Amino acid sequence: MPGPEKPGRDKIDGRDGHPDKIKGVKVLLVEDNPADTRLLKGMLSDAKGALFEVVCADRLSTGLSYLSDGGFDVILLDLILPDSRDLETLRSFSEKALGLPILVLTGLQDESLAIQAVGRGAEDYLVKGNLDSAVLTRAVNFAIERKRIIEVLKNTTRDLEATISELRRSNRKVLEQQKSVIEEERLKVLLQIAGTTAHEINQPLTTILGNIELMKGAGKVPSDLSSFLSKIELAGKRIADIVSKVQDIHNLDTRPYVGDINIINFDQEIDILSVENSDKDFSKISDILAGFDNVNLRRARSAREAFSVIEEDPPDIIFLDYYIQDGNCLEFLRRMHERQKDIPTIVITGKGNEMIASRVIQEGAFDYFPKDMVSEKSLLRSIANTLEKSRLKREIKQAHEKLAEMSIRDELTGLYNRRFFLEALEKEIARSNRFKIEFILCLIDLDHFKMINDTYGHPAGDMVLAEVGRMLQELIRMNDLPCRYGGEEFVVILPETRLEEARNVCERF
Repeated sequence: MPGPEKPGRDKIDGRDGHPDKIKGVKVLLVEDNPADTRLLKGMLSDAKGALFEVVCADRLSTGLSYLSDGGFDVILLDLILPDSRDLETLRSFSEKALGLPILVLTGLQDESLAIQAVGRGAEDYLVKGNLDSAVLTRAVNFAIERKRIIEVLKNTTRDLEATISELRRSNRKVLEQQKSVIEEERLKVLLQIAGTTAHEINQPLTTILGNIELMKGAGKVPSDLSSFLSKIELAGKRIADIVSKVQDIHNLDTRPYVGDINIINFDQEIDILSVENSDKDFSKISDILAGFDNVNLRRARSAREAFSVIEEDPPDIIFLDYYIQDGNCLEFLRRMHERQKDIPTIVITGKGNEMIASRVIQEGAFDYFPKDMVSEKSLLRSIANTLEKSRLKREIKQAHEKLAEMSIRDELTGLYNRRFFLEALEKEIARSNRFKIEFILCLIDLDHFKMINDTYGHPAGDMVLAEVGRMLQELIRMNDLPCRYGGEEFVVILPETRLEEARNVCERF
């Protein structure tokens, strides 16, 4: 059998009084005045569409005891109790409430006390004489919802910080890898400028090192020259190591830079557009970047002016203030998305808090920090991280597009593949049956193709297939659908075509 309830626990469910069926908001009401307790319980029981379970306590110690049982959603707390008074009562509950929203109840209209209570963790300050069922219910629900939103925001912020931390680690790793690659690329360019190649250097170098080994092996090195010869050999081996690295570089490899430029460029220029109202704030950013010759900083005072610049000469990065002359940064980011302008944006604003940071990141900003944190180090780090994130995002997008294309295209010929053909054929048959229109299906097979592979090799066969695919694409009409069915077999769907017209098309093939 269930044990007796603790004194003071009352349940308001508006139904059949079975505690095991109670679902809704569980409220801990700490109030020593019986009349006020009845009044507050009555307000909650009269709430429309709401269901409350109220547990009552008339002392601080009793309330804390109930609180330790857990399961509460909100606390209604009178500050003046028999065993505690004023803000000390709030402090005692805040320490044990573990983030539960606390609504302070008082019979006094004391604005100073209200401010202090909210400052020490209370969600709201309610004067008993001003309450009715609707006001109390709304205050309780708002307090619970605010706490929920704050928890969601904290979790989002924590996830965002973890993502940023991981991205920073990835950036450091990428930068470390790029340092060695850039040095190798620089050496390669210098060698090309000098009119030589790694192979041309390697031949005489091998001769020098080989002769040194022969001289040492034959014992023909004078003692006074031995130390000099060792230094020459060491320097030669270092050159050989560098040449080996240069030879490992793939001549066709390029690395992406700002503006989709795929060439080797060691002194990359960066074009930045600052959308900023304040002359003082723009001047601060301009002064920080003035010492960097490869950074070009432009300014727009409004969204209208900024979009005009973006259309005519898009920048590599946008610095964006939260408030601008004709809107705010959230509206600006949405318009960028609507216009499909994929330019990395850094929000630099005087309004600094976690909620705004979360919103601008969700709307597509790459980075965010308050103006009072702007320094040379933070600005340059943000630019570098934003460029890298933008490059990675662009590569991911290209990879997705490539995967989507590969799922319907034959890689060798560039024609649609067999899977896409079968889906298209089903649709064309259904359309033909529905609208009573004719279409033609052409089947094409290359004779003696195996002989080409056997005589000249598979690369030659691949060239033949690719050339046939190219010719089909040139000869067909705009609405026709050419596909590679498999091997040396091709098919072409000719929509809305009669047999005589199809003969002419096939003659062209």
